[in-house]
Formats: sequence, C-alpha cells, structure tokens
Amino acid sequence: KCIITRSKQGVGDAHLKIQALKESSRQIAASELEDPGTKAYGFAVSNRAYTVDDLRSMMGIESVLQGKLLLSADYYDRYFEKQRRRYAHLFVQLLSGPWLTNDSLISIHTNQLREEFQDGHDLTRKRAIEEQIQENPNFRLCWRNCNVPGPRLDHARELKLIFTDQSSCLVTFEKGLDFVRRRWGSDEYEVTERTKVFVELM
Repeated sequence: KCIITRSKQGVGDAHLKIQALKESSRQIAASELEDPGTKAYGFAVSNRAYTVDDLRSMMGIESVLQGKLLLSADYYDRYFEKQRRRYAHLFVQLLSGPWLTNDSLISIHTNQLREEFQDGHDLTRKRAIEEQIQENPNFRLCWRNCNVPGPRLDHARELKLIFTDQSSCLVTFEKGLDFVRRRWGSDEYEVTERTKVFVELM
C-alpha cells in the first residue's frame, strides 16, 4: 500500500498508519508463500554425466507425463538453439516416450532474431532446428521471420502440455534448455549453469 502526502498532518497520519500496520503484521515462513500447485526443481553446476531420462526426471516432467497420453505440447523460446548445441535434439528426446501417440502434436515456437535478420537474413538456426526434428513426425517448428508482422514471443521459456484427458501443465524454464551441455561423443549431459524449472498443474 502506498501513502503519498506533503502536509505535516498527513505525515503524522501516515506514520500512525504505518505503525498500525507494523503492529498487526507477523513474521511468516517461506513455505507459507509457496504455491501448492507449483513445484520448483533446482539445478546446480556439476560435471556429473546425466542421461536424458535423468534430466526428464530432475525437471519434474517425468512425473507429469507418467500414465498420461499427450494431446499437444507447445514450447515457446525466442532464443531456442541459438548456441547451436543440438537443443532441438534434446527437446525431442525429453518429450519422446509412451505418452506420445500418432496424433500427438509437439510445436516449437521461436522467431528469427533481429541480429539474424540484419546479418543477411540468416536462417541457419531455423535449418538447424528443422534438421534435428525432421525424423520425428510428432514434432514441428513454428518459425516467424523478423520482417513478418506478428506478436513477439515473451522472454519466458514455457512448455505447455495438454493431455487427452483435458488436464494440462505449464513448465517454465528460467534459462531454457541451454543450462545443460552435451558431452562430446555421447548422449549424456552436464549441468553448466545454476537454474530452476517450475512445474505447475493447471
């Protein structure tokens, strides 16, 4: 609550109100501020090797997908695959499993960045994503060039899951998927940045 005043009497009244608020307040535990419908999964920098199954479980996605059939999934990340480290391949692996049916539609939403457009209308990131998902018919890329009118993607990296029973889930990544790095010559990953993933049942 904001109290704005310039008069001497107003300052006195504001002081009394602040004192009353202070006296009626109480200290609370952090747990009281937690949303019971949202779970947070933290990652710390580590040189330990993790499989895709490990990462899916550590992100909280495994428990959400288990026993469900996926109707659709939409991942929004305007910087997706900017680092050219095969994150589209990782994304496909994370969402592949018995929860997919022939009708499941998984969409990756990303836009051409301004610097890519200014650098000779560069589309190498688009082609890199398409190359990594082309063998997976459930997955598609929704790409918009910088010079095409339309809404700009938010900064948030979000994965929206909708299941055949009409339940849904929102997964929010603080830093997208690029907090992990694939080990050279293997399908294992290391966590290279500290971050959190939030899973909210809707």
